[in-house]
Amino acid sequence: RARQWRAHSHRTPTVTHGTSKWCAQGTQTSSCILAFTNRMASFTASKCVLFTYISWGLTPIGTQSYQPTMPLLIRDVMHEPVWLLGAVYSTKMFCSVFGYAALLPLMRRFSPRKITLAFLILRALSGLLHGVGTLAVTPATLPILYIRSAMHGFSLGALGLGPTWIGARLPKEERTKHQTGILAILGVGFAFGPLTGSFLALLLPTDLADASAPGWNTLLTSLILLVCAYIYFDDDEILPLPDKSDEHIELSSKERTMFYTCVVNALFTFMSTIGSEGITALLFKDMYGLDAGGAFPGFLTIGVATLGAGVVFMKMQQKLNLAKIAIVFNVTSFIPLTWMVHYSDFTEYVSYPALLLAFLLFFAGVQISLSAHNSLLSVRIPQSHQSAVVPVVQLTGQLGRALGPIVFTQLYDIADGIAPGSAPNWSLLTMGILLMVGNAVPALAFTSVYGSFADPPFGEQKQAAQKEALKEMI
Repeated sequence: RARQWRAHSHRTPTVTHGTSKWCAQGTQTSSCILAFTNRMASFTASKCVLFTYISWGLTPIGTQSYQPTMPLLIRDVMHEPVWLLGAVYSTKMFCSVFGYAALLPLMRRFSPRKITLAFLILRALSGLLHGVGTLAVTPATLPILYIRSAMHGFSLGALGLGPTWIGARLPKEERTKHQTGILAILGVGFAFGPLTGSFLALLLPTDLADASAPGWNTLLTSLILLVCAYIYFDDDEILPLPDKSDEHIELSSKERTMFYTCVVNALFTFMSTIGSEGITALLFKDMYGLDAGGAFPGFLTIGVATLGAGVVFMKMQQKLNLAKIAIVFNVTSFIPLTWMVHYSDFTEYVSYPALLLAFLLFFAGVQISLSAHNSLLSVRIPQSHQSAVVPVVQLTGQLGRALGPIVFTQLYDIADGIAPGSAPNWSLLTMGILLMVGNAVPALAFTSVYGSFADPPFGEQKQAAQKEALKEMI
């Protein structure tokens, strides 16, 4: 018995050691599987983020390329009143509102990839319709412009997927970086869109060819995005959205005020900037006699302002907190335009270089303000509500885009009817007033929602958040 007991006691550690070794191997295998799964998820997320950047860059290149030629097509080639230009622009923008509004219900039923592909096919067809329909002016040209605008506008709802996907899929410490990044790349698209339209107008021989070119450009950019979406945007799972009953009840008072402030900012900023873009070609033509090709330096200035603003904002947030950036640029962005009004005689105009300088400061200031507000929204609103709140802000921005062209083209017609030649000055003054009332006043009234001016720079806050997240993981 003693020998059996000793033999058994010698065997026991061997069994225990084998079990421990097996457990260790199992734990190691599980860790490897988990690490591999996390790496694959990270790789998939990286591809989807890459597509979001590509989409936010190419979409405005297709959309904004109409800006230099559409106003001149309707007024000077088709000999229609300016308010019809506003109607065509607003058709696109109102339909984009419906596209954004349809986004949330669609996201409850379909994956982001399927929604994106459907919207891009619709946009490609709209470009083809415009390219063919404007090769000659016929009685069908105006209806074609309306139908094309409606199709293109509705397809712009796909842009809302970018920030919504980032808010729903990425951790908090990465959201702000990518929200800022897609706004910067959007600035690149907004810079190159009008430049593309104006450059094509320089190359092509006739006004009708100039007007047709943006349609083919839209078709090309949409097809490129379709290929990229098929390759990179492989998120075939429905986004985690909050229950309908929870969408409006969990924001704190301060979060709600921040949300409302961002809504007002988006509405008036887009109303003013898109309204001005709708008549920019008319401003260059009526003030300085420049056609779509001749206005290339003007559109280049606007592009440089929009492009440079993204870079400046990324540098500023390393040195300043978001409260300072948002409030300062909200309060000051309207000033350049009001300075450019020729108050003594509304039928006289400032010099061309002076107007370009005003546009440079105006578009840069507005872009920085929008970037700051989007960053604030991404860090102040809980992640569980990002996919419900962000589309509402995007939708409001689209509403501003829809109202802007109506307001400014109607104003242009009325001002020219009362005092011929005064429309450009009245337009510049109205842009400044809209920004002052819609952005500067709310920023000063709700300063506390932005945070304290004494807060550390946003770059330091982001690093602190990343360190805290790392500690929690450890």
